[in-house]
Amino acid sequence: MLQYNPISKKLFTENGELIKTLNCPYRIGWSSLPSTEDSKHRTCSQCEHSILDTAKVTEKELVQTIKTKPNTCLKVDINQDNLTISLA
Repeated sequence: MLQYNPISKKLFTENGELIKTLNCPYRIGWSSLPSTEDSKHRTCSQCEHSILDTAKVTEKELVQTIKTKPNTCLKVDINQDNLTISLA
């Protein structure tokens, strides 16, 4: 299960390994982004980066994506099933 700290905006693996610090200067809502053929991704209309929905991928897929494409942006919803909130 992923761990997310909303204060530091850091996303971690279940074992506490940092995946990515989230930082989007555009603050565009997911529903405002154009859909793609793959429901896991959308493309930002401002910066044209791919945005990956962390609720629709495994931790392993997420870590591999960030390792191979570190500029990938992430969508995190604090209510998603595969996420716990950590304030530590």
